[in-house]
Amino acid sequence: MQKYLPLTVLPLLWVAHLSAQSQKTAAAVFLETTPTLDGRLTDSCWQTLSPLDAFSTAFPVFGEAPNRRTEARIFYGPDALYIAAYCQTPDAEARFDGSSRDGQVTGDWFRVSLDTWNDDRMVFDFTVTAAGVQLDSRQGAGNWDSRWQSAVTRHTDGWSVEIRIPFTALRFARKSEQNWGLQLTRYDRSTGETSTWSPQNPLVGDRVLQFGTLTGLRDIRQEWRRSLAVQSEAGLNTRYDPADVQSYSAGWSLDGRVGLSESATLDFTILPQRKYESEAVSVFFPSSNGWSDDGTPEPRQFLEEERDLFSKNPAFTYQPVVYGSQLLWRLPQDSVLLTSAFNQSMLVQATKLSARTQGNWRFGVYNALLGPVQARFLSLPDFEFHTKTVQGLSNYNVATAEYILPNNSYVHLSNSTLLAGRGYTSAAPALNFQVRDRSNAYEVRGGTDWQYNLRNRDESIGYRYNLGLARINRRWGWAVSHQEGYRSIKALPNAAPVGRMAWSNASVQYRDFRPRGVFLNRSGSAGVDLLATDDLAQPNPWYLRGNFSGLDKHFRTWGLSFQTQPYNRTIRYTSGGSYINQRVSPNLGAGFTFISDTRKRLIWSTNFFGSTGAEGEFPTARGAVYATWVLTPRLVATGSATTYRAFKSLTLLPAPGRWILNEAIGGMPPAN
Repeated sequence: MQKYLPLTVLPLLWVAHLSAQSQKTAAAVFLETTPTLDGRLTDSCWQTLSPLDAFSTAFPVFGEAPNRRTEARIFYGPDALYIAAYCQTPDAEARFDGSSRDGQVTGDWFRVSLDTWNDDRMVFDFTVTAAGVQLDSRQGAGNWDSRWQSAVTRHTDGWSVEIRIPFTALRFARKSEQNWGLQLTRYDRSTGETSTWSPQNPLVGDRVLQFGTLTGLRDIRQEWRRSLAVQSEAGLNTRYDPADVQSYSAGWSLDGRVGLSESATLDFTILPQRKYESEAVSVFFPSSNGWSDDGTPEPRQFLEEERDLFSKNPAFTYQPVVYGSQLLWRLPQDSVLLTSAFNQSMLVQATKLSARTQGNWRFGVYNALLGPVQARFLSLPDFEFHTKTVQGLSNYNVATAEYILPNNSYVHLSNSTLLAGRGYTSAAPALNFQVRDRSNAYEVRGGTDWQYNLRNRDESIGYRYNLGLARINRRWGWAVSHQEGYRSIKALPNAAPVGRMAWSNASVQYRDFRPRGVFLNRSGSAGVDLLATDDLAQPNPWYLRGNFSGLDKHFRTWGLSFQTQPYNRTIRYTSGGSYINQRVSPNLGAGFTFISDTRKRLIWSTNFFGSTGAEGEFPTARGAVYATWVLTPRLVATGSATTYRAFKSLTLLPAPGRWILNEAIGGMPPAN
């Protein structure tokens, strides 16, 4: 158990405790005999175990006895954890809809969640649907995948599932005896209920805080972890005539993984390549949200392994690149650059090492090798075309360390650097933290990062910071935050600073999961946002916003939202270097959302949002309709339609010429 560290940064806050819900404990049982994974709970090993059967509802209401009974059993063997569950429900009411692995789930399911470090942070989720489809994920890395086994069998009064989770699928400390956080969750589509073994109050946003404990895991070890994945993909682009081929592509990727210990992993990737009909082989690179969206295969595990350890630095990217346009100064002075004659670096290879100590430290290192950058130019002395490599290989590095504190708190340090040869260097150190009190009612979080860039003699230095205070995990909550950034450019003649930009907001939230009136649960929030800049020509806009959402007794969701700038604003029209400011009245926007009964096979939703000035300026409206229809247990149809309409043209300006509305001044923020 981690020892509580006194919180000194909030000495004046009065802590309000939740009504205590005791967390459950299950003793880990070791058995040499393992079951045959067929979904039938007839093996002798299951019969010797006491069931975990006192489930309670978590949604749509909290703390009630479920309409359907669930019995689970758990033990561990020499190399894996075994879980079985019997989910009782009339067979005619159970939903055995299938899907692809990690795909859209439209039927019943059962989930095992493990907090193997017992630190309320890093959770492994293993879900099996009533159709036998597997879904796995890891907190902070939703596309994480691993190898594990499961089987499902249907019965006249329900369905049963067996799950085997090998220790090689997990990360944990090397200790003689361990206690893991444990949660068992069942979703029954026919009733719309989600029930859990350890009470899971939906008011608490960090579900791991309410896990039960699996105690007494002794002398567990991993086999050597290693994997190699090859993915390929091909595409063909044609016009109206299928025989008129415009281009074709073929891509591949190779990802590898080596487990250095139970808590350390080395990942590497050789990135996708694509061949075009009219181009040479090109190497493509990942983006911060996954691999490039041009059709190349996505090496998911390389991106997802310990993803949250790296992503806290806002400057970190899986897409490091050196742009050729920034290397103009490396060309001969007596030359003329051809239009679009620069290419840019492409990511050639990347390696990521992540590890954790037996204490509370987590470490990560990311290294990427970038390819060369070339330019084609015209030499004036000989009036001939030349191609020059203006940058050879470049190197991108990220080092990160995190110290985990009690109550889901942490301190995180990181630094990213890009080294691209003579006169080209970038660095971005960062610090982030989250601190909570013992009852997890109050949270202070923030961070700062500095950015330094040197390209030839052009230097830019900037910073960003954010700080927030919130009351969380309660029926009534509130939050205030402020973030600010600044960037200056040096060594450029007559260059002005980019300046400062700040954003502040405050909000209050309400959530209630007790049935009242026509609603089973409801939530709402209201807040104010203020943007400030150093540009005296721009106003400092502020916004009011709010929303309400409720789930009624027929499992239909109703939502309302609004946002407004309740003051006269100035908008700007530009034409070349000239501009005209115009005064407009306060702006008001409102929205409506509806989602049909999510227990049905046909689910549809719609949302509308409209805004207008108080005197009728710029009225706009947009709407969307989405539908999902489960036609058969293995066939799902989806569709959507969206529309946008501006009902009135812009006011005529008192000056001739072509003027463009600058929407950055006085515009409404995006709708919620």
